[in-house]
Amino acid sequence: MPSTIDLFVHRDDPRQHRLVESPVPDAAALDDGELLVRVEKFGFSANNVTYAVLGKSAIINYFDFFPTGDPEWGRVPVWGMGTIAASRHAEVAAGERIYGYFPLAQFTRLRPARATAMGFDVDRGALPAAYNQYTLTRSDPFYLPGREDAMIVFRPLVLTSILLDDFITEGNDWFDAESVTIASASSKTSFALAAMLARRGSARAIVGLTSARHAAFVAGLGVYSQVVTYDRVRELPQRPTVVVDVAGDTRLRQELRQHLAGNLRTTITVGISHWDHARVPDAADAPRDGEPTVFFFAPAWLEKRREDWGAAALGTRVVSAWHDIMGRVDPWVRIVHGAGAEAVTRVYAAMVADRSAPDEAHVLSLWS
Repeated sequence: MPSTIDLFVHRDDPRQHRLVESPVPDAAALDDGELLVRVEKFGFSANNVTYAVLGKSAIINYFDFFPTGDPEWGRVPVWGMGTIAASRHAEVAAGERIYGYFPLAQFTRLRPARATAMGFDVDRGALPAAYNQYTLTRSDPFYLPGREDAMIVFRPLVLTSILLDDFITEGNDWFDAESVTIASASSKTSFALAAMLARRGSARAIVGLTSARHAAFVAGLGVYSQVVTYDRVRELPQRPTVVVDVAGDTRLRQELRQHLAGNLRTTITVGISHWDHARVPDAADAPRDGEPTVFFFAPAWLEKRREDWGAAALGTRVVSAWHDIMGRVDPWVRIVHGAGAEAVTRVYAAMVADRSAPDEAHVLSLWS
């Protein structure tokens, strides 16, 4: 019997992973209203490591999106492209290509709950709606014909950056800060955010914190007004500062708090690229030890802005910002393709170990 492959990750240690084979789903066994989707390819970045680290956190249970039925192992979600291999849904035909949120697998089954202007939504109960939306390429305003791989890599990261830019500037008036300092400045979410902030033309400094080995790359992006390595954090100027913590590095955050003291306006935690030095936040997180801290959750801010502006106005703003930033990313990274289980596990292991190059953008597929 033909088999299909999934990648499982240990719920307590993202370094542990294994490939699992199972029978290819039988299209004839689909329930009424169900789709069988062939997961063609997906982007993979530190964002997916964050999903693994937060897989069973109180903030959001990322392992709940695509349950394995095994209490020790979970599936890491990915954003990518799929083709509907079979359909028992009246409004969604086989053969359609879709963008959305999939398990790191070769196949998945989806049950559309409602049709939308761009595709369809699925119902996953209390899990955030932003992860439940699937778009047909033929009606997707974010789709980039001829640049599909760049779209796959950057879409979830740039959309987070667009929302975070709005949260900092229009939503909170820059937190009354004179500088925005971004930790893990080489990450794609970080430099997309820096580009968004810089295009506003403010006199505020946009500072990138990074490792010595990534400093040249970060400086070469041209989106930061200053680049500082982690070992020189105490050379940061004493001025009102908001820290955007994409690294999720507890020790770095403590050092910044001690150095900036009363000049630290707030710390916004976004991701956990330095997961091995992180304390995983939870829903009960609150400012402590004098540190005003906010955990930024993009889907929640998206819903707030939908209420503030209405869906149409929100869509116009986000799509405009998306096309603007995507017009600039090509010189920043090179797309690296990987096909087959061995290539996927190699990239996964490198990403978890923080051995990936900042100028690489991975587009992967479990299909050889």
